[in-house]
Amino acid sequence: MTNRLGGNSTNLRNGLLSVIVIVSERVSPPGDEMRHGMKLFSWVACFTLWSSISASGLAADTWLSGKARVLSGDRLVIGEQIVKLSGIRVPGPKAPCFLSNGKPYDCAVIARTALQDLTAGARVRCRLAAKKNGSTVQSAICTVNGFDLSRNMVNTGWALPYPRKNSPLIDVETESKQARRGLWRGKFDLGWSIENGR
Repeated sequence: MTNRLGGNSTNLRNGLLSVIVIVSERVSPPGDEMRHGMKLFSWVACFTLWSSISASGLAADTWLSGKARVLSGDRLVIGEQIVKLSGIRVPGPKAPCFLSNGKPYDCAVIARTALQDLTAGARVRCRLAAKKNGSTVQSAICTVNGFDLSRNMVNTGWALPYPRKNSPLIDVETESKQARRGLWRGKFDLGWSIENGR
């Protein structure tokens, strides 16, 4: 079962509705026609504000939870929603990865398996970011039993912090690299510069 719950934006919209209703009920100008006009104006204003908030990023404070189906090392499906773990990059299909002995291996498949291990039989809870126009994928901070999946993927060595500038996961990556976990057991090329973050 999948649950989707609104956050602060829902409370804000409900608050606006309540304020406009109270104002429209208390304003009593002389004449029925003017009173009707004021109430109509109040409801139009309320609808305009509500629509503006929904169209902006404020309406994106939404939680999604349920059993997950893993698509890749940083993407999973909950219900019908595709979610991308925020703050990380993982090997894509055909990414060149090599063990310490120079033997090539499919690091994208192993990264996907790592995320499957982290979510197996568990309920995943995600806080969705604002949805980009036309995109079917939403970036999200996802946790299992309170543990951040992006952080755990970096800790296993099968994901890298991205964007790298000011990322809170750099220290986690340093520890993983020193322990030679995951990708750090050999050489790899994810198609962008680790030093420059692109």
